[in-house]
Amino acid sequence: LLSGVDPEKSFRQGVKSLLEVPTLIKLARRVKSWSDEQNLDLRALALHFAAGPGSMSPPIAGALLGARFASEVEELIGSLLLGCEKELEKYTQAAKDFEETFGAEIRQFNPESHFYYD
Repeated sequence: LLSGVDPEKSFRQGVKSLLEVPTLIKLARRVKSWSDEQNLDLRALALHFAAGPGSMSPPIAGALLGARFASEVEELIGSLLLGCEKELEKYTQAAKDFEETFGAEIRQFNPESHFYYD
């Protein structure tokens, strides 16, 4: 989802291809559509959640895994700066709006039914 690739296509790649969770794919499509309608960079929103000043969560340490090209790293850094510095207020509000729109639904997913790094 954060790659910008259509969720249906993304879920056929890598380890995600082992998942059969149509409700998760439907949710991912709705999240992508919502972010497009709000004119938001979804990566910037996710990075704001993980690292942004004023985020609803404590800062989360992370490492970039799986980049195939230098351009992917550059895009990620651009999104990090967008959500955590250049448009901080916009992404702080967007994080609240996202939680209001999708939070309860996301929390209902069984951790066993989707892929995540623990």
